[in-house]
Order: sequence, then structure tokens, then C-alpha cells
Amino acid sequence: MLSCWRLRGTLAAAVYGETTPDEQRRLNAHLEACPRCRERQSAFVALTGALGVSHAELDRDLSPMIMRTVAEMRKGRRTQNVGLAWAGMAVAVTALVVFAMPYLRVQHESVPVVARAAIVTLSPVEQAMDQAGEMADKRDFASAYRILDRAVNTHPDDSAVAEAKCRGADIAFAELHWYAEARDDYEELAKQFPARFRDDPNAVARRDLLAEAQEQDFAALYALDAARRHSADAFAQLEQVVGRYPGTFVASLAARDMAELSLAGAATPDRVKGFMAARDRCKDPVARAQLSMELGHVYLKDLKEPGKATEQYREAASSPNSVVAKLAEECLSQMN
Repeated sequence: MLSCWRLRGTLAAAVYGETTPDEQRRLNAHLEACPRCRERQSAFVALTGALGVSHAELDRDLSPMIMRTVAEMRKGRRTQNVGLAWAGMAVAVTALVVFAMPYLRVQHESVPVVARAAIVTLSPVEQAMDQAGEMADKRDFASAYRILDRAVNTHPDDSAVAEAKCRGADIAFAELHWYAEARDDYEELAKQFPARFRDDPNAVARRDLLAEAQEQDFAALYALDAARRHSADAFAQLEQVVGRYPGTFVASLAARDMAELSLAGAATPDRVKGFMAARDRCKDPVARAQLSMELGHVYLKDLKEPGKATEQYREAASSPNSVVAKLAEECLSQMN
């Protein structure tokens, strides 16, 4: 799931119907899993409805003044010119406010309570989330994580703690690969905010993945990371990961990566064809069995074809690897 701060602009644009179809699809998928952003969207809609803001335009273009000022500041003129630059910026901003006010003036009492919620001062943790978002945009994920962690610990009663905790866990897992920290964060999220945790399928899946991987100090996850970095022979590296950790969540992720690599360049990606192509490329019989298992899951859960799923599980059950064979037998028994 995309992070909330990466969709801030899209959320605002959607209120005015200015998103592209692709942006709207991503936003809709995020809103389905994020109750906080759904609340924020409702507040934005109520606010814009109360303001009744039209699309009237300013009667003059302020951009030349602003751009000249920004250019002066970027040149680093730190003598008398810097004072002029700041003065110019102040004039530009003041002019913008003066000319825009007639279009935005509204009595506070006429704004519904739900709309006022969108314009109140941010809480300390919400401010920290904005700061962390800025750091993440600069790809300074370590600073973003520390900002969130500090805010959560300093303001444990803040209403935004659950969201901040989830964002921090996502950063630790996906960007920093700090798996021990991510495990702790997801565990705390599940215990302290079970509803928020259950609403995020990614958080649930990652918590289970980390719980399994911690038994070997996350060695399987680090091996998967290393395999993904091999641009030249990524498929072979992933196959080794599957063979080394069969039947695990990591093996399942590696098998999916192998299927995607096998479909690289395909005009219309097909998961079934991807897994079949990957299995045909495999040299390790254990990896082949794992791919049969994954293909069985696709047939059963995604395509609702239990007959074809049974065929794949039976093939996996004949694997010489006892772990994969046992899991396949369990899948077959659950279908009966």
C-alpha cells in the first residue's frame, strides 16, 4: 500500500476531480485500506462544499515576481541582495494573499464542524508525520523513521499515534530493511491498535513474515534482498533462496519474483503463465515444487479453480523436500 504522504497531492486533486484515471485507481485502493485518509477526504469534501469556492482566477500573474525572487535566492547572494530577495518574496506572498482573499473569504461559523476539522492546527504527531514525509521525499528514510519514533514515544496519547506507528513500521521494513525494528513496530501496532492493524493487509502480512524470519535472525529476508539486487542473474539467485528456505513466506515472495522476471516484457502479464515459465526455467527440484505450490494458490484463491489447484498441489506433494511436500499435503487435505 502506498504511504499516506505520497498521496497527499492526489487526495486534494481528487476533491476537485483533477486526477488522472491511474491516479484515481491508486487513490481508491489506498482509501479502501486507510480509514484515516477516508476521514481526511470526507473533511476536505465538506470544507470545499462549505467554502463554495469557484474557479475564479486572479486578475494578474504573480509567477514572474515569485520566480525572479526564487532565482535570486538560489544564486546564494548572501550580502545586501539576500535582504532584497526576502523582501521580494514577502511582497509576492503578501500580494498573493491580498488578491486571493476575495475568492476565499468565508465566515467561520458557516463552516460545518466536520469541515473545520480539516483546517485546525495539526497535532504534534501529525506535524511529525508531515516532517517525516518531507524526509522520505528526500529519501532520507532514517531521519523519517526517527522523527516518527520520537513523536510516538513523546506523545503516546496523540490521536495520530496509530498511523505514525504504521508509517514508521512500513519505512523500517520496505525502505531501511531494519527488520528487527519493523517486527517490534508491527507487534506493538497489533497489540495497541488492533483495529488499525487489521485494516492494513500489508501490516498483517509483514508481521507474519517477520515473525517467521526472526527465528534465523532474518537471514532469509537478507538473502532475498541480496538476490533482488543481482540485476544480471537475479533469477538464479532467487532460485537459490527458494531452495534454501523452502515452504517459508520468503520462498513464496522469491517465487513470485521469479514469475515476474519470467514475464518481463510481456504485453499482458498473466500470473499463471509467469509461474509456469519460471518453473520451466528452474534447475532446482525444490524450487520447482515451490512454484507448483504457488501456482496452486493462484488457481484456488484467485481464479477459483479447485480442480487445477489440486493438480498443482499433488505435483508439489511429490517433491523430495519434506517441508514442501508436507505443506502441499495439508493444502490437499483442506480441500477435501
